[in-house]
Amino acid sequence: MFPNATPSRIRFTIGGALTAAFDAIGANLGPMAVLALAVVGVPQLLVRLAMPPAAVAVAVAQPFAQSPASLVLLAVNFITGVLLEGAVTLIVITYLNGRRPRIGESLARVGPIFLPLIGIALTIGVAAFLIIIATIIPLIVIVAFTSRGMVTDPSLGVLVGLSAVLVAIIPMLFVVIMWAVAAPVQVVERRGVIGSLSRSAELTARHRWAILAVLAVMALIGGAVGMVGFGLSALANMLLISLGAFAGFPKLFVSSLVTAAVSSLGAMFGAAGRAGIYFELRRAKEGASPESLGSVFD
Repeated sequence: MFPNATPSRIRFTIGGALTAAFDAIGANLGPMAVLALAVVGVPQLLVRLAMPPAAVAVAVAQPFAQSPASLVLLAVNFITGVLLEGAVTLIVITYLNGRRPRIGESLARVGPIFLPLIGIALTIGVAAFLIIIATIIPLIVIVAFTSRGMVTDPSLGVLVGLSAVLVAIIPMLFVVIMWAVAAPVQVVERRGVIGSLSRSAELTARHRWAILAVLAVMALIGGAVGMVGFGLSALANMLLISLGAFAGFPKLFVSSLVTAAVSSLGAMFGAAGRAGIYFELRRAKEGASPESLGSVFD
């Protein structure tokens, strides 16, 4: 699909990365959607339906609360999301390599690299968490000083608080972009957790604004999918109300089904976008042709 290239002739562009991702999605939308629903959607749906409705409501309203339901849902979302990331990356790279992707083969090949993918995701998550903590601490200090009258001008406290939030967003974005292709690196090159993170930082250097734009586009698409999904959920709820079956299991089933479908399809677009970014970075920086990525099939 892509000819052999040299780094001097090919540049990494937003359009190139999006084209690679959408070419793969367009040609494999059915298998990828089935994979996303099977790997992410079905487990989420089953877990939600197995829980008491009240516990699910609390977990949805407070996803980071330390309730058993919230912790279970977070764990299921994390594990299934990592599995989907690896499988979708394999489908995208397989397609761009000129081969026909197969769901079973993609899932089977994720098995040996699943634990490193978990490690990569945990590392990125912990780094983001530490950045948040580093921001919350000065905010707590500001609130404490304001409540004790040590900061007499409330506007000053608000200004400092907003500044701290902005300061946190910048390093968080930097970390997310710098390690954006760590998972695809592990899938294709199998360098381990530290090696994949380091390799991702190397590949993304000097292209991070363009990568941010690609990730933003894929996030917007995921958000649009979510809006459509929740719109359909609202219509279904209206139908249930008209039938007198809004409460209880029907309501829980509809909301759980929509949430599972939306999250799985959103994760699919995000994973495909990161795989497209990785593919184009390899072409631009190293002149890598699809055939040179063939080690993923070894």
